[in-house]
Amino acid sequence: MKKIICGVLFAVMLVFSGCKGMNETINLKDCEYSFDSVSDVSISGVDVSNGVTPALIPVVLAVLNGDASTIPLNFTVNVGVKNPNSDAASFYSMLYRIYIDGVLITDDEITEPFRVEAGQSKTLSVPIGVDIMDLIEENTRPVVENMIKNFLGIGDTPDSKITIEVKPSFKVLDITFSAPDYISIDFMYTGNK
Repeated sequence: MKKIICGVLFAVMLVFSGCKGMNETINLKDCEYSFDSVSDVSISGVDVSNGVTPALIPVVLAVLNGDASTIPLNFTVNVGVKNPNSDAASFYSMLYRIYIDGVLITDDEITEPFRVEAGQSKTLSVPIGVDIMDLIEENTRPVVENMIKNFLGIGDTPDSKITIEVKPSFKVLDITFSAPDYISIDFMYTGNK
């Protein structure tokens, strides 16, 4: 009899644990998202987070105009997440896709859990690494050049539209469940002009 009671209690705890994780993941769709910043920008290992200084111009031009077969661009998009819900909003992991000016830049996954308590705000950092040469090969050069100029804070270019699509998941025991749809977050980026 004790084994049956313990089994029933365990099953009830499992159901409530799963419901809580699912509800917290569902709460993410009601959160308010805002652009915070782009940080840690580097091109081929050259830190351009604060724009291009006169000393960096020759280095950046050499990288962009050279015969390189790859030009790594790394940056972090920091998104403000405000939770207006009466319960926490969280995910166990999250698939994401990043578009800049309508061009798919990358799709990846954040495997570190994220949680923002009810009525609180928190920054979600999304690390991104792409090869500029792959983007130029797959897409039109003017779109990629505009994006790079905005990240460098140079030139007279239109703002870049950044779209982040996220698909959060929660975990019950060792089973991961994903949200059925992506949540889309849009904002404009002007760089360090």
